[in-house]
Amino acid sequence: MNDILFGNNNKAVIKKLANRSFRSNKMRNVIAVIAIALTTFLFTAVLTIGMGAKGTLEYNMAKMIGTGADALVQGLSEEQFQQLKENSMFEKVGCWVPIEIMTNTNRIFAEIDYADQPQLELRMQTPRTGSAPQKANEVLVSANILNDLNIEEKIGAEIPIEFKNRQSGQTYHFDMIVSGIYDTPNEKSESVIVSKAFMEENPEMMNEIAQGREGCGIYDADVIMRDSSMVKERISEFVRSIGGNPDDRSAENYIRVAPNTFLSNNSGGSIMWLVAGVFGVLFMFCGYLLIYIMYLRLQLPTIFGSMACYGQWGLLPSRSSVWSTGRRCTCS
Repeated sequence: MNDILFGNNNKAVIKKLANRSFRSNKMRNVIAVIAIALTTFLFTAVLTIGMGAKGTLEYNMAKMIGTGADALVQGLSEEQFQQLKENSMFEKVGCWVPIEIMTNTNRIFAEIDYADQPQLELRMQTPRTGSAPQKANEVLVSANILNDLNIEEKIGAEIPIEFKNRQSGQTYHFDMIVSGIYDTPNEKSESVIVSKAFMEENPEMMNEIAQGREGCGIYDADVIMRDSSMVKERISEFVRSIGGNPDDRSAENYIRVAPNTFLSNNSGGSIMWLVAGVFGVLFMFCGYLLIYIMYLRLQLPTIFGSMACYGQWGLLPSRSSVWSTGRRCTCS
């Protein structure tokens, strides 16, 4: 007899219990690994979705407003614009020169403007096909303007541009070539973008246009600040330092400072905080849920087994104790 006391062999029972214990522990480890992997995936997904939602919200708001700039500075001279562009207070500066209103469109309202590359990016008017104008007879136009004039959407198409100078009453006509086509970000704003060479080849026309404008000059600037706090106050102080007057509209050196209304009303910040709060709550809920499931799967089978062996079912943990344990795990 292998067993001196009882005369029976326990090897098979012990082996069976050992195998069950091994399989049980192995399953718990597998579940723990899966839960950790799911937690990592879930947290990454929540963060990615949250950052994507923030970027999408900012883009949609800029598209609705028509610009992604913090402020618009209007009525600068060319020298003042260069000083503004070189100042370290600004992260990005776009140049915008409004020329006149196009008069030969059929149904839509379109401006004729000059804009450099940073300005096209801020106004979301970068060409989807072709490029920004470089020559004096090239223009960047929206697909809507081409459709309004019944012109085929293709690079190299000829487009007639007509406008009337409101100061002198003189009408101008130019036969231009389409160098690029962009999709209109805001249906209320259509522009025909001319080149720097166009303004340089028509100095008398540009001087006439400048005479009818208030302020120091015809240059406007969309700006993005490095620090977006107190935008109007800081830009106004800078404007005074370069010889402008941001306060008196009747002054000869008047320069208008117009902060982005979306940012100045602080509604953008409130929406961002709301989005961050929603995803923060979702983030914590997902983490708590996974930790709670891990706790139930890893701990309760052991507790149930121990209580069953000793007949102490009344000592099982209550639901409140499980929740409190889960909360402690979440906080940690």
